[in-house]
Amino acid sequence: MRTLLTFLSLVCSLGAQVALRPPAFGCQVTGAHTLRTLEGLPASLIAVPLVGDAQAAACSSRLTVYQTSGRVVLLSGEEHFEFETSEAQMLAAGDEIAVAVSRVTGFVRTWNQGDWADSPLTLPADVRAIRITGANLMFLAEDRLITISIGSGVEQSNVRFDATSSPIAILSSDSIITVVDNMWNRCVPSVCLQLAAAPSGVTSLEILNSEWIAVRLDSGDDLAIRPSAGGVESFQLPGEVRP
Repeated sequence: MRTLLTFLSLVCSLGAQVALRPPAFGCQVTGAHTLRTLEGLPASLIAVPLVGDAQAAACSSRLTVYQTSGRVVLLSGEEHFEFETSEAQMLAAGDEIAVAVSRVTGFVRTWNQGDWADSPLTLPADVRAIRITGANLMFLAEDRLITISIGSGVEQSNVRFDATSSPIAILSSDSIITVVDNMWNRCVPSVCLQLAAAPSGVTSLEILNSEWIAVRLDSGDDLAIRPSAGGVESFQLPGEVRP
């Protein structure tokens, strides 16, 4: 009986530890260039600073990738993998794959369960947004949203958009979200649909996780939005702790 009670006590203790661990919500680079992870649930998040001097970042449920002034670093559990670069990068992360695309040349590097490797892919230098879904990379260049296989480079889809004003985030292989006339618009190849009023001064949109997008305002505030067929859900992200 004593052994059974000890076992049950241990199980309850472990269960309590797991329950107290907040779920990952995403990661974000603040206006002061601090990379922070967001943990918890929508509208009830805590921000945990991870590293300073961050210029860009992307994360998934398993990977975090970020750029500092001289390198790109990927974190996978307790391991980290990096490469040196002085060129600004666009970053995207899936659960098993990460991509870094030079904003200067369009040169692509990929990480897939090992180390960073040069890719035979080269994207146009005017790429405006990227996103990973499964084993595919989606990128928006000029007025076209193109989806390619990261492994083979084979094009999966290529669709044209009439409205591509900035800022923009990719939602899927055939839809984007942007701001037009102070309204959130979800655009597909044939039409743009107004979803809801957008806050004034939107300067950038960055992917937080599979559903949510981080919105930077020129006031310095940060929001999270989740577009749907019926509108846009939003809430304010935690403010940045300043000295």
